[in-house]
Amino acid sequence: MLEESGGCEVAVSRRIRTGWAKFRELAGVLLAKDIPRYLKDSVYKACVRPIALYGCDTWPLRIDEEKRLQRMERKMLRWTNRNPDKLKPWAFNWRQLFAV
Repeated sequence: MLEESGGCEVAVSRRIRTGWAKFRELAGVLLAKDIPRYLKDSVYKACVRPIALYGCDTWPLRIDEEKRLQRMERKMLRWTNRNPDKLKPWAFNWRQLFAV
């Protein structure tokens, strides 16, 4: 969805809102402490990520829009895999750790 300025800020914002809506819908699974991390990651990759990034491959993303999508994904991964005693969010690459 191109805008007059050549960007797609509105489409990115809409996809981010849609991704968070799906994340909240699946919060019972994604935020449960008794579910293993690999299952949460599978649910995230199968249900949340495709919703958030639908059609994104055809957008002419600018750097700030790409960073917004990355920030959304990092935040979701931190929420699903909370364990503040073991993990420090600034110490590693979240996407690499969770293989997404």
